[in-house]
Amino acid sequence: MTNMLKKAFAIAATAAAILALPAMAAADGPYVDPAGASFSSEAGTFTISAGEGVSPIACNGPNHLQGHFDEGSNTTGEINIDYTHCHTTLLEVECHTTGASLSNTIQVSNIKFQTVYTTESKTSPGLLLTLPSSIFVPAVKITCGTGTYELTGSVMGLLTAPKCMESGKTATLAFSATGGVQNQMQITGAGTYYDLQEKAGGVWRTAAVTTTTGLAFAETMTLTCI
Repeated sequence: MTNMLKKAFAIAATAAAILALPAMAAADGPYVDPAGASFSSEAGTFTISAGEGVSPIACNGPNHLQGHFDEGSNTTGEINIDYTHCHTTLLEVECHTTGASLSNTIQVSNIKFQTVYTTESKTSPGLLLTLPSSIFVPAVKITCGTGTYELTGSVMGLLTAPKCMESGKTATLAFSATGGVQNQMQITGAGTYYDLQEKAGGVWRTAAVTTTTGLAFAETMTLTCI
């Protein structure tokens, strides 16, 4: 193989690796001590909606979540979800992700997250979650009967507890929406919009998540806002 061909393959491999990375915002938010903390949850009812003309999807649970901050990090990490009894809200057709163990289960791994401020005052910490995406699997696919939904992008939620500079072994993460649009979509309330996109019936639309999740940490953590 010539040197020119070797360089071409190397460039192609590098480009593919870069494209496979999720789109994350710059890491400049509140932080959690200790670094690398892990947490779990049995979440409440989870709903995805995308406005008129598209049936929302609801998961009544049990809805399990496992997460951890990256090794040595107190601002970024990864979440895996296993949500059950999922169905469309209009006709109650069972829904599942590709490869899920049950026909009514949404399982998604490798959801990246980072801590963010949701307002300019930097007193309203939150988490920005980004769904896994690559050049090979660009979106999370959900099948409901004969219908198919695809999800991609990011969604932002509020950490309503603990407050800044408080410590504890539990936290509350709330996702809320108005008229099918997420209430928190910008870091510090300005600049780039981070939204969730849902494809149904061949059309991409802005989607929103509503749920409140209690997170149980393996050890006492402190939330610091700077």
